[in-house]
Amino acid sequence: MPSKTETPPQPPPLPSSTDSPLFATFPDGESYQWTQTNEEVTVSLVVPPDFNEKKSKIEAKETTLVVWVFGEKEERIKGRFAHPIKSTETMYQLETDPRTKLRILTINLEKSSAGVHWPLLIKSGFDTPTPIPPGSTHKDMDPQSIHNLADFYLQVAKKPSSAFDIYVNAASRGCVASQMKLAAWYELGSEELPSIPVSRTPSLALHYHTLAAENGNAESALLVAEAHANGTHALSAPSLSTAAKYLDKSLSILDAQNGRTCHPALYMTLHHRLGVIHGTGGPGIGSPDPTKAAHHFSIASAMGHPDAQYNLGVLVLNGFGTPQNVTRAVALLREATKASKGTLAMPPQLKGLSDEQLDMLCVIAEKAREENELGPGMAISVESLVNAVRVYSGASAEDGAGDESEVKEVNGNGNGHAAVSTATAMPKANGDAPASRDTSPPTSHPSSPSTTADEDGKRRRRRRKKERKAQQMARREAAIKVGVAVASVGVVGVVVWGVVRYLRSRG
Repeated sequence: MPSKTETPPQPPPLPSSTDSPLFATFPDGESYQWTQTNEEVTVSLVVPPDFNEKKSKIEAKETTLVVWVFGEKEERIKGRFAHPIKSTETMYQLETDPRTKLRILTINLEKSSAGVHWPLLIKSGFDTPTPIPPGSTHKDMDPQSIHNLADFYLQVAKKPSSAFDIYVNAASRGCVASQMKLAAWYELGSEELPSIPVSRTPSLALHYHTLAAENGNAESALLVAEAHANGTHALSAPSLSTAAKYLDKSLSILDAQNGRTCHPALYMTLHHRLGVIHGTGGPGIGSPDPTKAAHHFSIASAMGHPDAQYNLGVLVLNGFGTPQNVTRAVALLREATKASKGTLAMPPQLKGLSDEQLDMLCVIAEKAREENELGPGMAISVESLVNAVRVYSGASAEDGAGDESEVKEVNGNGNGHAAVSTATAMPKANGDAPASRDTSPPTSHPSSPSTTADEDGKRRRRRRKKERKAQQMARREAAIKVGVAVASVGVVGVVVWGVVRYLRSRG
């Protein structure tokens, strides 16, 4: 087992930016996958969309298998089977995975001896003797089969030191699965997990993640982007341009795998991170680009990413990179704060506004835009809108006081409660019991003067109530007009990018 003081083996160099991935791979980095039953072995490969069956090679013999995809630099599968097959029964088919939209070549092999368990698909190269001698380079095997052999040494033979050497061999040959394995080992090291045969080395972890990213792994590309964005893993300084490059690469990989449907969490995280980078700007990326930020936040927001909803809400509220729409902004911010379960709150611009005041903010903003005939490129200062809400809220408070006095007057006395007869409710002054009450039903006198007076009083109260209601509505309309006037003062034609501090950068 390599010790912490040993010098790690020299990793393979990073590929040129013009180099294409060695193989098409499954999302987990494997260039082929295999399964078995008692009678059969099934091998699956991702092939390019324009896979040419006639120009490619599929050669299954009793003890060996060679699969080469036209246009690739070396064989996808090459080596000796763990056990013999009936070569005459070999069949293959080409289909499109309905979920990932990847083109899959499936090869069906029939075992010569049913019921025999295969520990590996390919146990060795064409010319490598078995058992495999120590230090073998495995040059006559394909990279994925070398990786599978390393898995066998690690999981079955329990020889992590031998497995490590074989993983390094496979990684140097372009095996994405081995590159990801070594990146994970160097990320954690034996300091975190004693079973890992290497010490933590962040620079090597980043190197192997970069190899896997360049060879088509979306998850590794995200990890590389985060390292460059934050300047970690022994990097000399952050580089947002490099971070954006690998975020874009990860998205392009996922787009080829129907990633929005198959890997939604990763997909929305990538768009959110790109939105934050373009929205804040910084080393290697330059000034903020709110238009790009709004584009990426919109995609992540539509998929339910709370921080992206929040950030998009801030941009839409201010009209940065997207037309100002206060109603939509408030809806986004409400949705984000609700989905975050208490980790998000309204941005400082709207701090302290109640739900009712937020609703009025939307009304005033719409009226201000309408009365000022503002186009999509025009925005209203949020501060002036909030001031308008304060004006309206003050008028509403006065209306509430009027409503309270009305209740008291209608109820008939100054304490807000209905009047009661002192003759029946109050004890006599001498402390005796109250006078007896006649509980028999009253005699009806439709035309009596007292009845007519009661009806006239009710009509007067109803009339006064309607008059007060009309006055309240007039005051509210006046308050809204005042609010619109205050908001109109804040109308600006060129929006200044000044709310970067409000954007959320969490994943």
